[in-house]
Amino acid sequence: MKIIRPIELSDLNSLTEIARTSGAGFSSLPNDKEFLQQRILLSHQSLTQAANAPSWQRYLFVLEDTLTNTIIGTSAIEASVGFSHRLYSHKIAEHQRNGESWQTIQVCNDLEGSSEICSLFLDPKYRGSGLSRLLSRFRFLFMLAHPERFSKQVIAEMRGDSDDNDHSDFWAWYQQNYCPMTFKEVDHNIGLGDMSFAAQLPSEPIELSRLPDSARRLINRVHPNTEAAIPLLRNEGFRESGCIGINDAGPAMVCELANLATVKQAQRLRVSIEPFSASEYKEAHLCCNERLAQFRAAIVPSIINGDYILLSDEHAQMLNVECGDWLYISPR
Repeated sequence: MKIIRPIELSDLNSLTEIARTSGAGFSSLPNDKEFLQQRILLSHQSLTQAANAPSWQRYLFVLEDTLTNTIIGTSAIEASVGFSHRLYSHKIAEHQRNGESWQTIQVCNDLEGSSEICSLFLDPKYRGSGLSRLLSRFRFLFMLAHPERFSKQVIAEMRGDSDDNDHSDFWAWYQQNYCPMTFKEVDHNIGLGDMSFAAQLPSEPIELSRLPDSARRLINRVHPNTEAAIPLLRNEGFRESGCIGINDAGPAMVCELANLATVKQAQRLRVSIEPFSASEYKEAHLCCNERLAQFRAAIVPSIINGDYILLSDEHAQMLNVECGDWLYISPR
């Protein structure tokens, strides 16, 4: 069985291995064990301290294969980007004058204050199994269960394309003209929450025609490992925001929390634990409890009966619920 739960300190080695194998460009989980330990502690604090508005909180979850007791994926939510550290992006703008049209690119903070879904990683051995959808969609039910902790607007900054040598032609142009740091160095700093290098970039708009073709081709292009996430996000209701990653030019996608498909289809049902047979299961649902530190989510066989969801005792234990508790559910 695959279950999603909050990360624990005992998961540090697994998280470090994920950060190592994901490579540069996966900036939200830098390959820095001490920093990752702090991320785990921050997540624990976020889940155990009261909050009535989104601010510094960052919630980090893992996907565990309970048959092998191994961590096979990660997924996170940042409550309010830009609250603890400034968030810089590039904004693409269209211009027209006297029958001519052109595009510019400009450093901006337009996405600050949004809640961000991030850090989605799934072990390559498990890809193609539908688990990526689980790792993405459960976050929307968690946010629905705790709306006071999140912004009304949700963003997803998609990993931009770079080669196997941690090189991006898009950033190479900025490195050559404005900021001497390499793509890998900048990416690592972004992961640590340090975007001070943005002060070296021009604040005024730059005509895109100044960038070489190899750099312009990377604008709004995602890394091959991220391509599968784009249709999933579009199906949820996300759209391009007009902003791109400051170093990798990956698209930043945006949607109102209330307009997400998973949220619009969600139900809040009471739990009933029933000793029914496997043949009686009509379908499986994405189910999340309403807890914080004891949060659990999974896709489980279940039966909906009016205002109740009927679960086996085994699945109720996995979801950390008892008879009479509430679950948020959404179609699988």
